[in-house]
Amino acid sequence: VDQSTNLLQQYVITYQIFDDGLSKNRLYDALKRVFKAKIQCVWIIERTFGTVNTNISEPSNENSMFI
Repeated sequence: VDQSTNLLQQYVITYQIFDDGLSKNRLYDALKRVFKAKIQCVWIIERTFGTVNTNISEPSNENSMFI
């Protein structure tokens, strides 16, 4: 949260995978979990504070799993 404007600037979501447990399946499972958590954060923020209507001229990939 930016202290001067009291606006949320970023949030961080992590999911830990250890080297000895790394496999293709675990990697994709971790990506899926992080993506679902990101969508849930966006949903909770929009539900709590509402959406902001901005005029965006460039397409956004804010809901893309591959950012």
